[in-house]
Amino acid sequence: MGYLTLAAGWHEAAADRWVFDAFRPTLEGVPGVCQAYFLRSHEGNDWISLTFWASPEAMQSGGAAIGSWQAGEASAGRRPAFVGGEAHTLTDLRVAIAGVAATMPAPV
Repeated sequence: MGYLTLAAGWHEAAADRWVFDAFRPTLEGVPGVCQAYFLRSHEGNDWISLTFWASPEAMQSGGAAIGSWQAGEASAGRRPAFVGGEAHTLTDLRVAIAGVAATMPAPV
């Protein structure tokens, strides 16, 4: 599970499009990724990414591939849609859902 912050000057629709056009192909090309979700929070510019991997080794190689892609974007002068982030490895999604649900407002 990762937390990302929307970069200044980006709006949600443009960030959604960026994820679909730029980041999705990168994830699709990484072996071992099973599923990926990108969730907007109800407040602020913080978003949540969830990725599910076939194994810890796949997750490690995926992290390296994503880091290389990010470096390539930066060296090409392309402005990222998201800045600042952190990631947490979860082994029990039930605990993660309970923790996230406690901080999010109830659905409307």
